[in-house]
Amino acid sequence: MKSRRYKWQLRWTLDRDAGTATHDSGLVLRMPDADPSNLADIMPSIAQQHGGHNAPLMVRRMQFEARQLWTAPKMGRPIGSKQPDSVDPDPDPEPARRLFPLLEEPHPADVLAARTKAGQNQLEAAQAVGFARRWTWADYEADRRMQPAVWTWYLLATDQHPDARLTRRRK
Repeated sequence: MKSRRYKWQLRWTLDRDAGTATHDSGLVLRMPDADPSNLADIMPSIAQQHGGHNAPLMVRRMQFEARQLWTAPKMGRPIGSKQPDSVDPDPDPEPARRLFPLLEEPHPADVLAARTKAGQNQLEAAQAVGFARRWTWADYEADRRMQPAVWTWYLLATDQHPDARLTRRRK
């Protein structure tokens, strides 16, 4: 059985001359920022197919896919391969407009090192990401798999994220 994401690259048409990426769903993104040009027109059909609560997530996933396809050939690497940390093929002058990808799942030693660097005990670390119990964090430091979203949020909350930082809005 193949997943729905099997050969996802084939669902895209890139027009480098026009600077657009078009998904089979009809979503057209202006590249390299992956800004949707017809979001209002296409959102109802995406919501109908995937549910209204999932539609914004689907659009973000499609934006991420389009960026991967757009930058991969320019970087001389196969589509879907990991981008080297030292190269930024698409510097964004307005990072607040663009969602950054989640970090990869951490190793338990990385979880412990990040908590230690933040000067927190296990309960404080768990509470920083919305968990009420210390044992959950202890499991992450032992051998339990930590979701990439939790890891990304923890590094943001403790100002240890390699690419992003949380700041308060001006009032």
